[in-house]
Amino acid sequence: MYASKTHRKSTYVMLRCTPTEKRYIKIRAREAGLSVSVFLRDMGLKDSPEKRKTLPPEVLAFIGVLSGIISVLEIIARKRLDNEDLDGLERAELMFRAKEVKQLIKDIKSYLLCSEPPAPEGQPD
Repeated sequence: MYASKTHRKSTYVMLRCTPTEKRYIKIRAREAGLSVSVFLRDMGLKDSPEKRKTLPPEVLAFIGVLSGIISVLEIIARKRLDNEDLDGLERAELMFRAKEVKQLIKDIKSYLLCSEPPAPEGQPD
């Protein structure tokens, strides 16, 4: 039976992809026993795709603080491996970062225990 005029597939959808993605799509369609067109149409008409997860701002801030700590520790480790002493500024930076780590530990514990919200940075407990 022929499809009625209203159900004929006569509209095109353009898709941009890399040559590697195109090969992968063709392989997956072949494995499913479908043409590329039917495969992509079926994939597009299924339930909506998983929403990309984004990290909360608190987690991004946490990652930023940890990155800063790592950079300071790398400098200290490099100096110590070269048998160099830390200057006053580096010692002060190390102390500041140590306080940051302690505060992060408190924040993580309070978040996981849900007993109290973490105190904003820079405010004493």
